[in-house]
Amino acid sequence: DRVMAMGTMTAEERVRDTLKKLTSGAALGVWVTLPVTRRELAELLGLTHETVSRVVQRLASSGEIEVEGRRVRFT
Repeated sequence: DRVMAMGTMTAEERVRDTLKKLTSGAALGVWVTLPVTRRELAELLGLTHETVSRVVQRLASSGEIEVEGRRVRFT
């Protein structure tokens, strides 16, 4: 089911969904250090490193997340 869902999601949805899973359990606004680099996240999602970086920047620019290196928090 998970593989099928990932196949129908956009790159932004895949990155957002995975970041939420990696930070699950953390309260909104709490910084979480990701256990993977952006390059590893890209490999996991079948995306390029550049695509993941662009999506993360878009999410940050929209105010949905804040990012400091490998630390992220949903706002």
